[in-house]
Amino acid sequence: MSETPRLLSFVQAAELLGIPPHRIKQLLREHQLFVVTSDEGKPAIPAETIVNIDGRWIPLENLQGTLTVLADCGFTAEETAAWMYAYEGELEQTPMEALLQGRHHRVNNIARMLAL
Repeated sequence: MSETPRLLSFVQAAELLGIPPHRIKQLLREHQLFVVTSDEGKPAIPAETIVNIDGRWIPLENLQGTLTVLADCGFTAEETAAWMYAYEGELEQTPMEALLQGRHHRVNNIARMLAL
């Protein structure tokens, strides 16, 4: 990964979302969040994938579509995390930065091209 995001443990992410910690694995399976490996070798959730909308913490709205496209392209969890934080020339930034700016259509189009 080109940059190191702030990471949350599964318990921290669950507390922020107001859900039991075991539900984080369900959100991962549903492609609503993705996992990275921390410097300590533990699974973690990038903090920027959980956003505050009107005082309520939720997974980043358009992240699920991108994660589903990447999964359909055969990306592993590690490959997904690496791609999300790697500079993408067509975007002139990382896919994660573009998603945070609401550029999900462009990110998804580029992700779809990876399958070809």
